Amino acid sequence: MSSIRDFYEWHQLLGKIKRAERELAGVKEQEREQMKHIRAIERQIEGMPTDTPDQQIERMLKEQELWMAKKEWERNGNELIEKRFSLEQSLQFSRVEAEERKEKLDPEWLSEYDRLLETKKNPVVEVKNKSCMGCFMPLSTSNFDKWRRGKGLVYCDECERILV
Repeated sequence: MSSIRDFYEWHQLLGKIKRAERELAGVKEQEREQMKHIRAIERQIEGMPTDTPDQQIERMLKEQELWMAKKEWERNGNELIEKRFSLEQSLQFSRVEAEERKEKLDPEWLSEYDRLLETKKNPVVEVKNKSCMGCFMPLSTSNFDKWRRGKGLVYCDECERILV
């Protein structure tokens, strides 16, 4: 039988996975933007005429800009690639751990979680100072006593979130 603490840790792990996915998407976007910038400069250089001295100077300036963009990629690119790799690796481990934890949880609790997730952004919340941290309303005495005993799921009277 799983405990409510295991349930809460699984819920937190899901949040960690979502944050890591957003961070990974940001890193990939940075990589794409830098490569797109380099390709755009290369295309500009290809189409530049070099008939007059002014055009030659303009082309040299663009080539210098390209060189600087490539140096920037050399400096930041490896760092971004390493960051992406470590994020992908930790994300993979977190997903495996979340799946393992999910298998140990009570199926009824999971169905309740899924039901609440349809209407609430954060279906599992903590209790602090005898109050629900989802709606910040104080708990009834009976609900607080149920919560303290830690047997089964306890719901907030106001917002109906699962209390941990």
